[in-house]
Amino acid sequence: MAGVLCTGLLSAFIGLIAFFGQYMGTFVISIDDTATKLGLSMADNEEYDDPTTRLLVNPVNKAHPVTFQDINFEEAINTDGDLNATRNNNYIAFTFYVRNDGNVTVDVTLDLESLEITKNVDSALRIAIIEDGLVDSENNITMAHSVLFMKSEENMDEITYEMLSNKTKEFYDRFEIRSFKENDFGDYVFRNFSPGAKKKFTMIIWLEGWDKDCNDSIKQGQLKMNLTLKIVGMSDD
Repeated sequence: MAGVLCTGLLSAFIGLIAFFGQYMGTFVISIDDTATKLGLSMADNEEYDDPTTRLLVNPVNKAHPVTFQDINFEEAINTDGDLNATRNNNYIAFTFYVRNDGNVTVDVTLDLESLEITKNVDSALRIAIIEDGLVDSENNITMAHSVLFMKSEENMDEITYEMLSNKTKEFYDRFEIRSFKENDFGDYVFRNFSPGAKKKFTMIIWLEGWDKDCNDSIKQGQLKMNLTLKIVGMSDD
């Protein structure tokens, strides 16, 4: 069975080489007007220099499908801003900070908006969000919470899971698995965000090479998405 999976991965490697670089474009993280008026801001560095309401994440050029086990989560969590600003990975990894500079406690949602999808390219897509991730001196990761979004929980089937090392399985099991919504990828909510509080988020996006749907049928597909921070129950919509 492993040989079949490797063949599928090689096929996706060839067919999806330009997936991010040609068809994804710049990814935007923004705070909507309502949340901005209530004092939310963000920055791509822990020192919180140059706070803003809009961050741009560069696409990955000529990205190949990777697996959960290929993701360097420690490096992604420890690197502020765009990990690919200093290296060329086959996945998007971006760490940013959110702060409440207002005077009221709010519940906030990170809304993953799907703007365009063709050829079911989202079938093999993975989006991980890690809240307040920290890496200690022994490379152990602690997280307040973590979610892994995919098209269906069935996408991470038993064969795919068994390909992971025991250590990686333990880390994978710490993620809450959520299926994409019908018209959106989903949302991540953090509550009781009080004045002066600051949160750290790491977002990682990749094509899962061991997914059974990562094959030539989705090559040349298009994917466009944004991440918008909104106040729960008080969005601009």
